[in-house]
Amino acid sequence: MIQHHLFARYGLGLAMLFAVVCGAPASALAGDLKLEAVLVWATNDPKPADSNLKPITADIARKMNCIPLKYTNCFEVSRKQLQLKQGGTEKAQMSKDCKITLKSLPDGKVELTLIGQGQPVGKITQEIKKSKCLVTGGNAENSTAWFVVIKQIE
Repeated sequence: MIQHHLFARYGLGLAMLFAVVCGAPASALAGDLKLEAVLVWATNDPKPADSNLKPITADIARKMNCIPLKYTNCFEVSRKQLQLKQGGTEKAQMSKDCKITLKSLPDGKVELTLIGQGQPVGKITQEIKKSKCLVTGGNAENSTAWFVVIKQIE
């Protein structure tokens, strides 16, 4: 049963972090970035135990299709919009146990730090481009997984 305890459902030893870039090529934007972060729970169950979860949107589903997932269903846990100033840092509470920190780096890249239950889970650095996304995540218990999707928005 998921109750915004996604990070409580996996051990650090089980966390498998990866990054995937999906979408059409585009040039990186200099300056401030308007970003959206989406916390996704993946499962083979047809319906989540938590009635607050909803199916992921079509745009996120297209981006997730770039990943060879073993899960048949993905559900949105939360969605946050962030304004990342050039050289700045933004934090977001994605669920009770999940926090993210985004840091703008001088070379046009973004550093994403995942924090679960107050502990660092992983860190990844990648360029964020229009029409592309950064996806990172890990295993959870009961053969499920979680993902954080970061995408640039207008």
